[in-house]
Amino acid sequence: MNLKNVLIIALFFSPLNQLLAQYIPMVEEGKFWIYQQQENEDFWTPISGFAITFLGDTIINSLSYKKVYQLNLKGEHCSDVTQYPCWDFDIPYQAESKQLISFIREDTINRQVYNLPISNNGFFCDFEEYLMMDFSSSIGDTLNDCVYESIGADNTSMYSLGVVDSINVVEAFDKPRNTIFTTGVYLVIGLPAISELYFHEGVGINTYGLFYRSRSVFYDFCEGEMDQCNLILSQNSIDKNKQINIFPNPSKGIFHISLEEEKIELIKVYSLLGELKSEFQNSNDIDISDFPKGVYFLEIITKNNERLINKILKEN
Repeated sequence: MNLKNVLIIALFFSPLNQLLAQYIPMVEEGKFWIYQQQENEDFWTPISGFAITFLGDTIINSLSYKKVYQLNLKGEHCSDVTQYPCWDFDIPYQAESKQLISFIREDTINRQVYNLPISNNGFFCDFEEYLMMDFSSSIGDTLNDCVYESIGADNTSMYSLGVVDSINVVEAFDKPRNTIFTTGVYLVIGLPAISELYFHEGVGINTYGLFYRSRSVFYDFCEGEMDQCNLILSQNSIDKNKQINIFPNPSKGIFHISLEEEKIELIKVYSLLGELKSEFQNSNDIDISDFPKGVYFLEIITKNNERLINKILKEN
Protein backbone atom coordinates (compact mmCIF):
# COMPACT_ATOMS: atom_id res chain seq x y z
CA MET A 1 0.00 0.00 0.00
CA ASN A 2 1.55 3.32 -1.02
CA LEU A 3 1.77 6.42 1.18
CA LYS A 4 -1.02 8.23 -0.70
CA ASN A 5 -3.52 5.45 0.07
CA VAL A 6 -2.43 5.38 3.72
CA LEU A 7 -3.08 9.13 4.01
CA ILE A 8 -6.52 8.80 2.40
CA ILE A 9 -7.49 6.03 4.83
CA ALA A 10 -6.16 8.01 7.80
CA LEU A 11 -8.17 11.06 6.82
CA PHE A 12 -11.28 8.98 6.27
CA PHE A 13 -11.14 7.60 9.80
CA SER A 14 -9.97 10.83 11.46
CA PRO A 15 -12.09 12.58 14.13
CA LEU A 16 -12.92 15.37 11.69
CA ASN A 17 -14.92 12.97 9.56
CA GLN A 18 -16.96 11.97 12.58
CA LEU A 19 -18.56 15.41 12.30
CA LEU A 20 -20.52 14.02 9.40
CA ALA A 21 -22.34 11.73 11.82
CA GLN A 22 -26.03 12.15 12.32
CA TYR A 23 -27.06 15.37 14.05
CA ILE A 24 -28.33 14.91 17.63
CA PRO A 25 -31.46 17.07 18.11
CA MET A 26 -31.84 19.16 21.23
CA VAL A 27 -35.59 19.91 21.24
CA GLU A 28 -37.11 16.59 22.29
CA GLU A 29 -39.30 15.60 25.21
CA GLY A 30 -37.66 13.37 27.80
CA LYS A 31 -34.72 15.68 28.51
CA PHE A 32 -34.03 17.30 31.87
CA TRP A 33 -31.50 20.01 32.74
CA ILE A 34 -30.96 20.33 36.50
CA TYR A 35 -29.75 23.59 38.09
CA GLN A 36 -28.86 24.98 41.49
CA GLN A 37 -29.77 28.60 42.16
CA GLN A 38 -27.39 30.78 44.15
CA GLU A 39 -28.36 33.56 46.54
CA ASN A 40 -25.86 35.99 45.00
CA GLU A 41 -22.95 36.09 42.59
CA ASP A 42 -20.26 36.89 45.15
CA PHE A 43 -20.00 33.50 46.80
CA TRP A 44 -21.26 29.93 46.35
CA THR A 45 -24.47 29.99 48.43
CA PRO A 46 -27.10 27.71 46.83
CA ILE A 47 -30.64 28.35 48.03
CA SER A 48 -32.88 26.34 45.69
CA GLY A 49 -32.96 24.07 42.64
CA PHE A 50 -34.96 23.63 39.48
CA ALA A 51 -35.14 21.62 36.27
CA ILE A 52 -35.84 22.66 32.68
CA THR A 53 -37.74 20.32 30.36
CA PHE A 54 -40.08 20.23 27.35
CA LEU A 55 -43.75 19.29 27.73
CA GLY A 56 -46.19 19.51 24.82
CA ASP A 57 -46.39 21.40 21.56
CA THR A 58 -47.95 24.60 20.31
CA ILE A 59 -48.24 26.57 17.06
CA ILE A 60 -47.27 30.27 17.02
CA ASN A 61 -47.21 32.34 13.84
CA SER A 62 -47.51 29.08 11.81
CA LEU A 63 -44.35 27.67 13.44
CA SER A 64 -44.27 24.56 15.64
CA TYR A 65 -42.71 24.96 19.10
CA LYS A 66 -42.11 22.82 22.16
CA LYS A 67 -43.27 24.29 25.48
CA VAL A 68 -40.38 24.90 27.89
CA TYR A 69 -41.16 24.44 31.59
CA GLN A 70 -39.22 25.22 34.74
CA LEU A 71 -39.87 22.57 37.42
CA ASN A 72 -39.09 23.74 40.94
CA LEU A 73 -37.33 20.96 42.84
CA LYS A 74 -37.49 20.13 46.52
CA GLY A 75 -34.40 20.25 48.67
CA GLU A 76 -33.06 21.31 52.05
CA HIS A 77 -30.31 23.33 53.71
CA CYS A 78 -27.47 21.47 55.36
CA SER A 79 -27.47 21.27 59.13
CA ASP A 80 -23.82 22.32 59.23
CA VAL A 81 -23.65 25.90 57.92
CA THR A 82 -19.92 25.55 57.26
CA GLN A 83 -20.60 22.78 54.76
CA TYR A 84 -20.86 23.72 51.07
CA PRO A 85 -23.08 23.61 49.22
CA CYS A 86 -25.41 24.58 52.06
CA TRP A 87 -28.49 23.49 50.11
CA ASP A 88 -28.97 20.27 48.17
CA PHE A 89 -31.66 18.38 46.28
CA ASP A 90 -33.91 15.70 47.66
CA ILE A 91 -32.96 12.47 45.87
CA PRO A 92 -34.74 11.33 43.81
CA TYR A 93 -35.41 14.79 42.41
CA GLN A 94 -38.94 15.89 43.34
CA ALA A 95 -40.74 18.47 41.19
CA GLU A 96 -43.26 20.38 43.27
CA SER A 97 -44.47 23.03 40.79
CA LYS A 98 -44.04 24.04 37.18
CA GLN A 99 -43.95 27.28 35.23
CA LEU A 100 -44.11 27.79 31.47
CA ILE A 101 -41.17 30.05 30.64
CA SER A 102 -40.73 29.95 26.85
CA PHE A 103 -41.25 28.18 23.54
CA ILE A 104 -38.42 26.54 21.62
CA ARG A 105 -38.06 25.18 18.10
CA GLU A 106 -35.27 23.51 16.16
CA ASP A 107 -34.25 23.54 12.52
CA THR A 108 -32.61 20.12 12.32
CA ILE A 109 -31.61 20.67 8.67
CA ASN A 110 -29.58 23.79 9.45
CA ARG A 111 -28.79 22.61 13.02
CA GLN A 112 -30.10 25.77 14.67
CA VAL A 113 -32.18 26.22 17.83
CA TYR A 114 -34.52 29.19 18.33
CA ASN A 115 -36.14 30.38 21.56
CA LEU A 116 -39.27 32.51 22.04
CA PRO A 117 -39.61 33.63 25.69
CA ILE A 118 -42.91 34.42 27.37
CA SER A 119 -41.20 37.02 29.54
CA ASN A 120 -37.63 38.10 30.14
CA ASN A 121 -37.01 36.59 33.58
CA GLY A 122 -33.23 36.49 33.49
CA PHE A 123 -32.93 33.39 31.28
CA PHE A 124 -33.19 35.05 27.93
CA CYS A 125 -31.49 37.47 25.58
CA ASP A 126 -34.64 39.14 24.28
CA PHE A 127 -38.43 39.22 24.42
CA GLU A 128 -38.67 38.21 20.78
CA GLU A 129 -37.54 35.00 19.11
CA TYR A 130 -33.76 34.76 18.82
CA LEU A 131 -31.18 32.30 17.56
CA MET A 132 -30.15 30.45 20.68
CA MET A 133 -27.59 27.90 19.44
CA ASP A 134 -26.07 27.36 16.02
CA PHE A 135 -24.38 24.00 15.54
CA SER A 136 -23.71 24.78 11.87
CA SER A 137 -20.92 27.18 12.92
CA SER A 138 -17.47 26.73 11.42
CA ILE A 139 -14.01 27.20 12.89
CA GLY A 140 -13.23 30.92 13.09
CA ASP A 141 -16.88 32.00 13.29
CA THR A 142 -17.93 34.39 16.04
CA LEU A 143 -20.80 33.05 18.12
CA ASN A 144 -24.17 34.74 17.74
CA ASP A 145 -24.94 37.77 19.93
CA CYS A 146 -27.02 35.86 22.48
CA VAL A 147 -24.37 33.23 23.26
CA TYR A 148 -21.53 35.75 22.89
CA GLU A 149 -22.98 37.87 25.71
CA SER A 150 -23.94 34.93 27.96
CA ILE A 151 -20.36 33.63 28.13
CA GLY A 152 -18.98 37.07 28.94
CA ALA A 153 -17.19 37.45 25.63
CA ASP A 154 -18.11 41.14 25.54
CA ASN A 155 -16.54 41.85 28.95
CA THR A 156 -12.91 42.05 27.90
CA SER A 157 -10.79 43.02 24.92
CA MET A 158 -7.72 41.18 26.19
CA TYR A 159 -8.60 37.82 24.65
CA SER A 160 -10.25 36.54 21.49
CA LEU A 161 -13.40 35.25 23.16
CA GLY A 162 -16.58 33.87 21.66
CA VAL A 163 -14.85 32.50 18.54
CA VAL A 164 -15.17 28.87 17.40
CA ASP A 165 -11.70 27.51 18.15
CA SER A 166 -12.30 23.93 17.03
CA ILE A 167 -15.02 21.34 16.39
CA ASN A 168 -14.72 17.69 17.34
CA VAL A 169 -16.61 14.66 18.57
CA VAL A 170 -16.66 14.31 22.37
CA GLU A 171 -18.15 11.63 24.60
CA ALA A 172 -20.57 13.63 26.75
CA PHE A 173 -23.61 12.51 28.76
CA ASP A 174 -23.34 8.92 27.51
CA LYS A 175 -23.15 9.78 23.79
CA PRO A 176 -20.51 10.84 21.26
CA ARG A 177 -21.61 14.37 20.38
CA ASN A 178 -20.41 16.91 17.84
CA THR A 179 -18.97 19.66 20.03
CA ILE A 180 -18.02 23.28 19.41
CA PHE A 181 -15.03 24.55 21.43
CA THR A 182 -14.70 28.23 22.30
CA THR A 183 -13.23 30.45 25.02
CA GLY A 184 -15.30 32.59 27.37
CA VAL A 185 -15.72 33.91 30.89
CA TYR A 186 -17.09 31.47 33.44
CA LEU A 187 -17.99 32.41 37.01
CA VAL A 188 -16.22 30.10 39.48
CA ILE A 189 -17.59 30.68 43.00
CA GLY A 190 -18.54 34.18 41.91
CA LEU A 191 -15.14 34.97 40.37
CA PRO A 192 -14.79 35.37 36.59
CA ALA A 193 -12.26 33.08 34.93
CA ILE A 194 -11.19 32.76 31.30
CA SER A 195 -11.78 29.13 30.37
CA GLU A 196 -12.47 26.75 27.50
CA LEU A 197 -16.20 26.18 26.97
CA TYR A 198 -17.98 23.44 25.02
CA PHE A 199 -21.28 23.37 23.16
CA HIS A 200 -22.54 19.79 22.94
CA GLU A 201 -25.17 18.80 20.39
CA GLY A 202 -28.41 17.89 22.08
CA VAL A 203 -27.35 19.38 25.44
CA GLY A 204 -25.96 22.89 25.18
CA ILE A 205 -23.04 24.58 26.89
CA ASN A 206 -21.11 22.55 29.45
CA THR A 207 -21.20 25.32 32.07
CA TYR A 208 -24.76 26.63 31.63
CA GLY A 209 -26.71 23.81 29.99
CA LEU A 210 -29.76 24.83 27.97
CA PHE A 211 -30.14 28.41 29.22
CA TYR A 212 -27.75 30.86 30.80
CA ARG A 213 -29.14 32.69 33.81
CA SER A 214 -27.28 34.79 36.33
CA ARG A 215 -26.69 32.92 39.63
CA SER A 216 -27.78 29.54 38.25
CA VAL A 217 -25.32 26.63 38.05
CA PHE A 218 -25.73 23.70 35.66
CA TYR A 219 -25.76 20.66 37.93
CA ASP A 220 -26.92 17.60 35.95
CA PHE A 221 -28.44 16.42 32.67
CA CYS A 222 -30.45 13.33 31.83
CA GLU A 223 -32.52 12.07 28.92
CA GLY A 224 -35.12 9.33 29.18
CA GLU A 225 -38.28 8.63 31.14
CA MET A 226 -38.68 10.46 34.44
CA ASP A 227 -37.98 7.34 36.50
CA GLN A 228 -34.83 6.71 34.44
CA CYS A 229 -33.73 10.26 35.30
CA ASN A 230 -34.39 9.74 39.03
CA LEU A 231 -37.13 12.38 38.98
CA ILE A 232 -40.63 12.13 40.45
CA LEU A 233 -43.59 14.46 40.78
CA SER A 234 -44.62 15.54 44.25
CA GLN A 235 -48.31 15.03 45.04
CA ASN A 236 -50.52 17.76 43.56
CA SER A 237 -47.50 19.45 42.04
CA ILE A 238 -47.79 19.07 38.29
CA ASP A 239 -51.22 18.20 37.02
CA LYS A 240 -51.21 18.35 33.24
CA ASN A 241 -54.95 17.64 33.23
CA LYS A 242 -56.00 20.40 35.64
CA GLN A 243 -59.21 21.77 34.18
CA ILE A 244 -59.25 25.46 33.31
CA ASN A 245 -62.49 26.85 31.93
CA ILE A 246 -62.31 30.18 30.11
CA PHE A 247 -65.56 31.52 28.74
CA PRO A 248 -66.59 32.93 26.46
CA ASN A 249 -63.52 32.16 24.35
CA PRO A 250 -63.32 33.74 21.78
CA SER A 251 -64.70 36.95 23.25
CA LYS A 252 -64.91 40.62 22.37
CA GLY A 253 -62.89 41.39 25.48
CA ILE A 254 -64.45 40.07 28.70
CA PHE A 255 -63.32 36.60 29.85
CA HIS A 256 -64.20 34.59 32.95
CA ILE A 257 -61.66 32.06 34.27
CA SER A 258 -62.81 29.11 36.34
CA LEU A 259 -60.21 26.85 37.96
CA GLU A 260 -61.20 23.74 39.87
CA GLU A 261 -60.65 24.05 43.64
CA GLU A 262 -58.12 26.85 43.20
CA LYS A 263 -58.22 30.55 44.04
CA ILE A 264 -56.63 32.88 41.53
CA GLU A 265 -54.20 35.46 42.86
CA LEU A 266 -52.94 37.05 39.67
CA ILE A 267 -53.63 36.86 35.93
CA LYS A 268 -51.03 38.18 33.49
CA VAL A 269 -51.88 38.79 29.84
CA TYR A 270 -49.07 38.43 27.28
CA SER A 271 -48.89 39.00 23.55
CA LEU A 272 -47.69 36.20 21.26
CA LEU A 273 -44.22 37.79 21.38
CA GLY A 274 -44.12 37.60 25.17
CA GLU A 275 -44.84 41.28 25.92
CA LEU A 276 -46.72 41.75 29.19
CA LYS A 277 -49.90 43.65 28.30
CA SER A 278 -51.86 43.74 31.55
CA GLU A 279 -52.32 42.23 35.03
CA PHE A 280 -55.46 41.45 37.04
CA GLN A 281 -55.21 40.71 40.78
CA ASN A 282 -57.57 38.60 42.91
CA SER A 283 -60.13 38.27 40.17
CA ASN A 284 -61.53 35.55 37.94
CA ASP A 285 -62.56 38.07 35.30
CA ILE A 286 -60.47 40.09 32.89
CA ASP A 287 -61.45 42.86 30.48
CA ILE A 288 -59.23 43.46 27.45
CA SER A 289 -61.90 45.14 25.33
CA ASP A 290 -59.47 47.88 24.29
CA PHE A 291 -56.84 45.38 23.05
CA PRO A 292 -56.38 44.73 19.31
CA LYS A 293 -57.92 41.49 18.08
CA GLY A 294 -55.67 38.45 18.17
CA VAL A 295 -54.35 35.61 20.30
CA TYR A 296 -53.03 36.27 23.82
CA PHE A 297 -51.50 34.09 26.53
CA LEU A 298 -52.82 34.09 30.08
CA GLU A 299 -50.45 33.23 32.92
CA ILE A 300 -52.71 32.28 35.83
CA ILE A 301 -51.05 32.28 39.26
CA THR A 302 -52.97 30.61 42.08
CA LYS A 303 -52.89 31.21 45.83
CA ASN A 304 -50.70 28.08 46.02
CA ASN A 305 -48.20 29.78 43.67
CA GLU A 306 -48.94 27.36 40.83
CA ARG A 307 -48.59 28.86 37.36
CA LEU A 308 -50.85 27.73 34.53
CA ILE A 309 -50.85 28.91 30.94
CA ASN A 310 -53.74 29.13 28.48
CA LYS A 311 -54.61 30.93 25.27
CA ILE A 312 -57.50 33.29 24.54
CA LEU A 313 -58.75 34.83 21.32
CA LYS A 314 -59.84 38.47 21.35
CA GLU A 315 -62.34 39.32 18.60
CA ASN A 316 -63.41 42.70 17.27
